[in-house]
Amino acid sequence: MNSKKHLGHTARKRFGQNFLHDTSVIQGIVAAI
Repeated sequence: MNSKKHLGHTARKRFGQNFLHDTSVIQGIVAAI
């Protein structure tokens, strides 16, 4: 149970760090469509 909670926290932190990069990728995909 504790391991699963830690995994969720790690994923959330990673999303925050890569938010700008992910946004750039999404904008590039939308522009390509």
